[in-house]
Amino acid sequence: MITVIDQGEFHQLKKLIDHLPPISAEITLILNDKQHQLIHNQETFELNYHSSNYQRLLGTQHPLLKAIGQNPGTILDACGGLGKDSFILTHQGHHVTTCESNLIIYSLLAQAIKNYCENTDLKWLYEYGNCHKLMQEQVFDTIYLDPMFTVTRSAKPKLAMQMIQQLVRDEPFTNWNTAWQSCKKRLVIKHHQKTPSISSLPKPSISIKGKRNVRYDIYTKA
Repeated sequence: MITVIDQGEFHQLKKLIDHLPPISAEITLILNDKQHQLIHNQETFELNYHSSNYQRLLGTQHPLLKAIGQNPGTILDACGGLGKDSFILTHQGHHVTTCESNLIIYSLLAQAIKNYCENTDLKWLYEYGNCHKLMQEQVFDTIYLDPMFTVTRSAKPKLAMQMIQQLVRDEPFTNWNTAWQSCKKRLVIKHHQKTPSISSLPKPSISIKGKRNVRYDIYTKA
């Protein structure tokens, strides 16, 4: 069950969320002009790219940067989530569009991007809805896919991931060929290390090992 508390002028958004299918978890969403909040199991989550958790990502050479390539271009982060990968990419000079299909996550994402990019030169856009439609309507140099996959760990996942797991239905991405046909130069897919490459696509041009059993398969066009 999702309880929405409107502390600003978010009547239309509240109405849309109130009509979403129910979920099993008890989650409260506070809509606030300054910072939306999710509350679950008495823990509060806010998406803030100014926080140290995000800022320290800028001091590391993330494997995703190698997978995407150094030359700035237009990128569609088609399974945007909370925007961590888009955050990294936009700081490398890429023009990033982050697409998210879950309305609650999108509400956090859109506000956080708007707050962070205000008065900056960062090129970071956000879109709500089906990424397949966006792929068919626009042309991007690179399409990046990070579909959710299960990783078995002994440690409890971070609060952000707990929230996503509660909110997002298990609907795996399957429209690989649309992504491949829609990108101008490169398709990058994030997998679990043990997951086989997509059989309906050409063989990856290269694969790059990431952190914690992650692999990036890169498909390039001549």
